[in-house]
Amino acid sequence: MFRLSTPTRLSPHESDFVLAANSTPSNGEKDGGVQEALTSRRTVYRYKRKKVPDRTLESAFEAASNAPCHKNTHPWKFYVMGEKTRESLIPEIEKWRRKNRQMEKN
Repeated sequence: MFRLSTPTRLSPHESDFVLAANSTPSNGEKDGGVQEALTSRRTVYRYKRKKVPDRTLESAFEAASNAPCHKNTHPWKFYVMGEKTRESLIPEIEKWRRKNRQMEKN
């Protein structure tokens, strides 16, 4: 959770950020900790093999689309893959990896 350590005069934009960081989503539902996960830094090396709920994805995409970016360029893209798509891509990725490994050896 975002907290100010010392009394500070905030601009209107900063005040909105503090309020948003400390509030419950407007629909009244819990967001599954998405806001906390987005604002706390950690590196993940292992992932759980369980489906991320659609509401959690929607909340994450909403937060990301409101993130500041250079000159409002929004240079990021988001992709969501289901299990069938992921499974169908694995053979292609393996083929690409083998081909590139051979190229590195040459």
